[in-house]
Amino acid sequence: MTTRPILPRIVTALLLAPMDSRQLTAALSIKQPDACHRLLQLHEASIVRRVGVRRQSRRPAICYALTSKGRRWAEELIA
Repeated sequence: MTTRPILPRIVTALLLAPMDSRQLTAALSIKQPDACHRLLQLHEASIVRRVGVRRQSRRPAICYALTSKGRRWAEELIA
């Protein structure tokens, strides 16, 4: 069984709504350190931007949303 690459899955999930790493972990069934690492890679590539901090628990979580470059990439992935 082959698994889908994580980066396209994260980008298409963020197309629905801004999310933090915990939400992506739950939505995509991936490990949180992997989600954090991939979000950092996407941020450095200007695919996602930081839009705020969620404080539901003791540790804050940075929310990410797609940039216009990220939206174009997500639309290409879906098409």
